Amino acid sequence: MNPTSLIVYLPYILVVLMVAICVYGVVFKSNIFKKILALFFFTDAVNLLYIIQGYRRGDSIPPILLPGMGLSEFTSRAVDPLAHYFVVTAVVIGLAEIATLSALAIYVYRHYGTLETRKIKELRG
Repeated sequence: MNPTSLIVYLPYILVVLMVAICVYGVVFKSNIFKKILALFFFTDAVNLLYIIQGYRRGDSIPPILLPGMGLSEFTSRAVDPLAHYFVVTAVVIGLAEIATLSALAIYVYRHYGTLETRKIKELRG
């Protein structure tokens, strides 16, 4: 494998690494706040994957058809705007999700006095 092909796959490798770390945080950490943080970064990793998919290397142009430009040239050079639309929507949904989970974590802390899931399980009996 030559170094140029490694550079092409590097963003994908980083996204997979980020997803793996986030899944570890959600599954194996016992603090609710750490689980929420891992879930937040997981949504960011998925958003990063969408942006990477919509990116074009080389001589790319914004997704605006300029006067005098042929349609075949435009489709071969333009950046895909659909990925950016998905990311904007996902950011808004993710923010609402994190706010809701944080509010639930506050209620859990007020009721049990801790955010550790193991201690909460012991307190519940």
